[in-house]
Amino acid sequence: MHKGIVVSDLHLFASRSAGESNFAELSAHLREVDVLVLNGDIFDFRWASCSHSISIPKALDWLKNLKDDFPEVTLYFIPGNHDCLPAFVSEVDDMPGIELHEHHLLLGKNLFLHGDAATARMDHAGFRKFRSGWEIDSPRGRLSAGLYHAADHLRLTDLTHGLWFGGMRAIRRLIWHLDQVRPGWKDEVEECFFGHTHLPLSGIEEEGVRFHNTGSGIRGASFVPIRFHYRSHQTLSIE
Repeated sequence: MHKGIVVSDLHLFASRSAGESNFAELSAHLREVDVLVLNGDIFDFRWASCSHSISIPKALDWLKNLKDDFPEVTLYFIPGNHDCLPAFVSEVDDMPGIELHEHHLLLGKNLFLHGDAATARMDHAGFRKFRSGWEIDSPRGRLSAGLYHAADHLRLTDLTHGLWFGGMRAIRRLIWHLDQVRPGWKDEVEECFFGHTHLPLSGIEEEGVRFHNTGSGIRGASFVPIRFHYRSHQTLSIE
């Protein structure tokens, strides 16, 4: 039996992130598992306080140090919209000891995806169009970052996320997306783990699948790493 933990949305390098301290608290538990899934937006290249020439090497060093600190743990990395820069993703793909899965990962009956396909109803073409804008993204200035931080402090981003993704809206959009890109996926999956919405949830069942969201490492938000297990040694990318 393989035991794992999934996390997402640390948003490291953004001034609004408490991801470093959140992950430090999690580190002790990584001794108890053999799998860690980094499920997108671990790094935030849009709101980083430095250029890509600085933030990308820092992100690669962070991953290398993580692997060095936990050599017995298998690491899976799924990019999110904030850390899907091709210059970064290609380097991760070449890193020893880290498995990159560009959009989806199946471990046993557990499906992992970042969850930005829940932003709107997206088939494969729609998702590629959405991601293409993020792949050429550049860091925002201090003024924009400050305004975004203020919106967090005033809970305006929480309100926006709740209105757009709350209830069953995110889950139903994800189901629609997966139905388009992987017909029959529900026959393979019992648990679906996603991030992106920053709204933690656990065990919400819809159409025979239980959905879980790991929250966010944004300061003031709820960061909720989730444990999972599986028996199969098979990993399957369902791009």
